[in-house]
Amino acid sequence: MKKPILFALFFLLTAVMINQSAGSTGGAITPAQHTEFSPNFPGAGKGTITCIIDGHQKTFAVDKPFSVIQLDPKSKGPSNGVEIQDGSFRKEGFQFKIKKSGVTQIKSDSSTDKNCFIKYYNPNGITYIGEDITVTVTSYSQTKLTGAFSGKMANAHYEKGSDRYPASITIYDGKFNLAGKATAPGK
Repeated sequence: MKKPILFALFFLLTAVMINQSAGSTGGAITPAQHTEFSPNFPGAGKGTITCIIDGHQKTFAVDKPFSVIQLDPKSKGPSNGVEIQDGSFRKEGFQFKIKKSGVTQIKSDSSTDKNCFIKYYNPNGITYIGEDITVTVTSYSQTKLTGAFSGKMANAHYEKGSDRYPASITIYDGKFNLAGKATAPGK
């Protein structure tokens, strides 16, 4: 009698586990819902990036802290930049490499700030790069970074004649409010 009950219990638990792994989210947030947070969402993880892309409000809960970097890899001087790496081919979001204070100009010509960039990965992994973007850091410390950005971005792999993804997008009212990596005392 015990074997049939144990077998039934095992079968029931297996069925529940298969159902959970086969797409039943049970209220969990999936990658496709990454940008559907309310702008009033307090920001889980390491902060938020918000903006309007071609008229559509986007809010990203950032999972990774920003990093303090040296923009010129050959320089022996103090770190003068920050790097934000939230988006990728698999996750909609942004990547920035910008000056840690003041205004960073990212352009498609030689007037761009050296070694700086911004990338946006759309929900399908299409990469847009800064064509004429202004990023302003409004507050910086080792543990917190805030700022604003806006401008035009170009589809990095645009195929002329294709209307599947636009050749460019326009970003308005971009803002970031991020936490930094913890550093050891004395560094």
